[in-house]
Amino acid sequence: MPKRRLNARKRQKKKSNYRAPMPRTIQIATKRNMNQTLKFVVNQTWVVDPTSQTAGLTAVLSYRANSIFQSHMPTSVTATAGLFKSQDPTKYNNNGSLNPIISQDADGYSTWKERYQHFCVTGSKMTYTFEPTSTGAPSVLFSHMSGVAGAVNANTNSARLNTLPYVKRHSLSKTTLQQYGVRGSMNYSARKFEGVKDPDDNSNLRGRFANASLVPPTTGATPGEQSFFYLALAPVDPTSTVASGGGVLRVKIEYIVHLKEPTESNQIQINPTVTRTAGGTTKEF
Repeated sequence: MPKRRLNARKRQKKKSNYRAPMPRTIQIATKRNMNQTLKFVVNQTWVVDPTSQTAGLTAVLSYRANSIFQSHMPTSVTATAGLFKSQDPTKYNNNGSLNPIISQDADGYSTWKERYQHFCVTGSKMTYTFEPTSTGAPSVLFSHMSGVAGAVNANTNSARLNTLPYVKRHSLSKTTLQQYGVRGSMNYSARKFEGVKDPDDNSNLRGRFANASLVPPTTGATPGEQSFFYLALAPVDPTSTVASGGGVLRVKIEYIVHLKEPTESNQIQINPTVTRTAGGTTKEF
């Protein structure tokens, strides 16, 4: 019988195409994330009717750039409240002209507030389009990003808007109806705009979810350091006795949000809606 070498390599076993066996122990079916990064969205469609306010004033919409809580800020205290007609008054009501005033949260806020206690918006983007439906005085559609609340109001004329930083302008100067509209966007970066290295580690940029099931219950709160998006439709000549032209304004704001500090809930996703059919059970999300 031949002798076996002492330093001989062991022959490797051929790899199996089957998965490695797992011990039959009780495993947690789902993993509870301690933090998550998700996208939240605000979608709005308005009918703009400048003839419903005094000619020469500026029509204003205001949004929070760094908060999914009360993202839309109705400007009810200005003369522009009744100018915007909401597509869904139960969700965002005519810019504050209806009672009660609704400050719309971003879509998905009510779902995730049961799972986490705090949020931080690290970036956002506002996209908008304006489609003219009537003629009027030569006007300009402005978009503006600011760290000042109320920086643009009904009395902020186009001359003042031209002097502001972080402004984009779109001319609506034709007296005849335009068959095309205007579109634009505005970006917010917490790191660049707020001048911080790590927005997620800055308590001034942290917002709080409202959760009535916690003990004690918590109320929603915007970050201590706030930033804003403004949309303004202003006549070129503030002394004009003719109102600006009306149109359809569509606004979309996308928020990149870091959710943290989980609650006591074990839910990790939206519960599916189960419907039963003749052929079996169908799940719809």
